[in-house]
Amino acid sequence: MNTTYEVGKTYELRFASTIVKDGAQYIVATDGPNDFTIKPYDYQTEYSLIPSILSCYVRKIGFTGMPYFEQSKEAVLKDRYYQFGGTHTFTIDEIHLDANSNKQFYVLSDEFGITHRYYPKDGEEVKKSGDQVSLVVKGIVPAQNGKNNARLDLDVKAPATAGAQLVYSTAKPVYPKKSGKNFGSEDAKKEFKSSIVYPAGDTLPDIDKQLGIICRTIAGFMNAGGGTLYIGVSDSGYICGIEGDYSHLNDGDEDFTYKENDDHYMLKITNRICSVLGRTAGTLIDMEIKEEDGMKYCVVDIKKASRPIWYEGNKLFVRMITTNRMLKNDEITQFVLDRVSKNSFVKQKQEEAPVAESAPAAQAQSAAAPAAPALAVQPAPAAVVVKKAKKVWRHITFYDNGNWSFQKNELQGPDVVINAEIPEDAKQKGLILILAYENGHVEATQLKEVLYGKNGLLPEGKRRGQGLCLANGKVVSVFCVKKKDMLLLTSEVAGEKYVKALDVDTLGIHDRMGKGNEIVREKGATLVDVVRILDDAGARISLKGSGIFIEKNQKYTKGGVKLTALAPNYKTFIDGFGATA
Repeated sequence: MNTTYEVGKTYELRFASTIVKDGAQYIVATDGPNDFTIKPYDYQTEYSLIPSILSCYVRKIGFTGMPYFEQSKEAVLKDRYYQFGGTHTFTIDEIHLDANSNKQFYVLSDEFGITHRYYPKDGEEVKKSGDQVSLVVKGIVPAQNGKNNARLDLDVKAPATAGAQLVYSTAKPVYPKKSGKNFGSEDAKKEFKSSIVYPAGDTLPDIDKQLGIICRTIAGFMNAGGGTLYIGVSDSGYICGIEGDYSHLNDGDEDFTYKENDDHYMLKITNRICSVLGRTAGTLIDMEIKEEDGMKYCVVDIKKASRPIWYEGNKLFVRMITTNRMLKNDEITQFVLDRVSKNSFVKQKQEEAPVAESAPAAQAQSAAAPAAPALAVQPAPAAVVVKKAKKVWRHITFYDNGNWSFQKNELQGPDVVINAEIPEDAKQKGLILILAYENGHVEATQLKEVLYGKNGLLPEGKRRGQGLCLANGKVVSVFCVKKKDMLLLTSEVAGEKYVKALDVDTLGIHDRMGKGNEIVREKGATLVDVVRILDDAGARISLKGSGIFIEKNQKYTKGGVKLTALAPNYKTFIDGFGATA
């Protein structure tokens, strides 16, 4: 460890990857030579919302000299609360008495999973645990006395200088004009977004991140009482226009090609809603582009859903006054019980499963006939969508000196160790490159981080790696997977073969090659085969005793199961996969 860390000091670490431990997700941050696991906040469970540089506070030093980090609360607050003077909604989790001042205070939680402390003023309405309270964020009180205790300066009343005051830089473009029309203030039924491209507080356009934020807002309205989202309207309620978004419609991770017009602007939003929230959500919106004072804005009317609308299949957001709060633990159970019966919930999940291929279908329809002047989202057709096999986009080649390259064609030669096919969806953030070694180690690397640099796709054909790859010896398999896929690993010990199953997302996933996970731990074992099992709407394969079971929520098997101990039909089941990649 090159850096000498001190308790109570804050250091900058680079985000490397995420990892799942004991069913919980953690952030992996690095200082170069060393990696550290750090607990994320709720909003950081979405990959795109984790900053590339993390400000980390040293809570203590272990007996080995390694630091224990937690995220700087001041940095997290600045990231989420970049705008002061506005009203935010918080939930009262607990009510306590301050031992020093003998005053009552609330422990509050927000939509980001950050906790806050607030002392109610004299004369305020008496609240109880579970109530929502609307408070003005006046600013951020910095950390004091070497502690990680930064906090929001909260007040029940708006400051004398009413209106939002930007304190931290914002990524939104500066608009020289605004319309005379004003839509008022955000409330339980109304939200403003100035853009689908520029996330608030960022310095660069990021359409994937901003559309994710917009989808959470839409899900929150659907899971509450419905509402209206205005895009191209500033926080102050004035139209600022969406014309600057059109040139970015083809940014981000999507194969569909968009034109710079109103219809495709709405189509971009619709496709993302169907992809992230499901088909049912796509039937609950109506969209229209309007114009005022020479500036365009988009109105999204959102209906209330009769069943839960899940964000990315596993998160529930609910609109609470002016914010969208992610439900957790028992809150999810209670929400589902209140909203829907078990049977209709299962039916909805089944209906929403095949949504990934909606964009190509929409593209074909758009090419066949001209679009209507104002696009209104119609219910999705009942036809079953058949996913096409992914085409090969490039090949990645590994050489015996530990270097690698990628190019259009598969390469052969005396120094070539192995080739792997890279599918067309290589730009997806969730695609993982798997390198499995004979010694039982498995490397899992973010493929996008390997192939793309700051200036886009790296030049093809050039050998890279400086000998870092193939550090664990002989390679058994190389292929690309997704986080929700599974791996079946077959190892051999003293003539006996063992099979082990695990989820890809339980691996330590890194942003560079050369770091492996020891998966096969039987003494003297040799890994002989790895099989990829595609995710099947949440069904997992687990190995128990003398059989293979397909069930829900089974993360992995701790040890291998002897193939000879498996029932014959299950052994045939495994053998039928072959030495896949």
